[in-house]
Amino acid sequence: MNAARYSILFGNSRPAGVDDTPQPAYFTDLRLDHVVAAIVGDDRFRLTALFRSLVHDPDVLTLRQDVFSDLARESVRAALDSFSDAMGTVHNWVRASNNLRAPAQRDRWHLNAAARYCATVRELASRLDDDAVSSEGLRTIAGHLRNHVASSDFTELEEHATSLEARLEQLQYAVFVRGDKVTVGAYDGEPDYGKQVVELFSRFRQDHHAAELEKREHEIERRHRVQEAGGDPVRERIVSLVAELHPGLFGELATFRLQYPNFLDPTVSLFYREVHFYLRYHDVIRRLEDDGLPVTRPVLTDSPGLHAEEVYDLALALRSDDDTASLVRNGLTLEPSERRVVITGPNQGGKTTFSRTIGQIYHLGGLGCPVPGSHVELQPPDDIFTHFERQEIGHTAGKLEDDLLRLRTILDTATKQSVVILNEIFASTTTADAVELGRSVLDRLAESGALYLCVTFLDELAHLPETVTMVAQVDPEDPSRRTFQVTRAEADGRAYAAALAVKHGLTYDAITARIQGAQR
Repeated sequence: MNAARYSILFGNSRPAGVDDTPQPAYFTDLRLDHVVAAIVGDDRFRLTALFRSLVHDPDVLTLRQDVFSDLARESVRAALDSFSDAMGTVHNWVRASNNLRAPAQRDRWHLNAAARYCATVRELASRLDDDAVSSEGLRTIAGHLRNHVASSDFTELEEHATSLEARLEQLQYAVFVRGDKVTVGAYDGEPDYGKQVVELFSRFRQDHHAAELEKREHEIERRHRVQEAGGDPVRERIVSLVAELHPGLFGELATFRLQYPNFLDPTVSLFYREVHFYLRYHDVIRRLEDDGLPVTRPVLTDSPGLHAEEVYDLALALRSDDDTASLVRNGLTLEPSERRVVITGPNQGGKTTFSRTIGQIYHLGGLGCPVPGSHVELQPPDDIFTHFERQEIGHTAGKLEDDLLRLRTILDTATKQSVVILNEIFASTTTADAVELGRSVLDRLAESGALYLCVTFLDELAHLPETVTMVAQVDPEDPSRRTFQVTRAEADGRAYAAALAVKHGLTYDAITARIQGAQR
């Protein structure tokens, strides 16, 4: 194990610059920007860049998948939640200590943080035993924690912090308030009026609310202690005066801060941040499963084929205003040799949503994350490319030139392990030109070996050699109603038009009969 830092996301080789990964060009087209925003929330752990970066090391992908499998155990999830809450408190107290003005307060909060850190690490080390976790990632972290708490540096820190805290807890002093004047003196048996007030008003509590009130008050106190510590000059002055009354003890407190300025272990600190990659995504998994939607660990293969059952658009699933129970699920199976997929069908029939779904599962699978669906097997991509029509372009060229420039980048970059999703290419030109240009682009992509899905209204593109055709279906009883199911079928744009003509009495025979009837 790396003596400096072990990463729960990358193992011993955390890539330089991964925390600065820019948003990939395909994110907006696949609505992955919405997906990641829903996952990371306020992003105080700086996770967005980590959800942008595809992983190309199969060992790292397996590491992540195994950690997600461990999280399915309630005991592991509970242990990590507890660790997260406690470490959040540690970091808040460290920040408070760094921001306080009064030396005595600053030193006291530093001690609080160190003591809480020791208790937190020791607790997690005891909960992540060999029976609790099976993933290499969490086992490595557990081993590091056990070594850490057994080290002489840690035990010295823990013993010193515990001793100082115990002595400070025994410290007694008296605060005298006369008008607007506050003084501090040695304690001489004066009654504790604060305790008397609490006891007096406790009788007005109703028993069935007492536990909840106590829990709420504890949470409010925990949340505001740091704010109060630094924002109240009266409090600062009181603590300073108490320190003057007990110079020896507070001198030791100041020495403690100097002796242990950076007590946070590098691997523990990195783990605290990176574990939220798993916790936040696992929250999404639980939400989807609670809504009755399937989520699965994808089987990652070296084969370029694809098998996807009951997959669905995660961006749609995470929208709170949508009825997830009625979310349409689709499937697609491709043999390793099947790399050309053309999707046709009526407008607003689910073609773009289906292609976006395939792009999402490739990206999420390429992160080592579970994916939306009941069963998925795929080859992790080296890159993903998309070309969706833009409403606005960023230069003075026309839409056709913009299309050509963007497609040129894809054609020059895509490899046999890339995934390319094209949506209504060359819609801005004539049908004849769109067909000719489309054939040229798809032939070039076929030469690269990349898997491509092309959503198009041009049936001619569906008849290119070795092309898998998929069609967005309609209700056979009512062709005007879309089912949003996309299935493998022969592309025949006239079939949909013919069905509509029959429904509305617009076939040649129906029109002829009406004309003849009107002439009689």
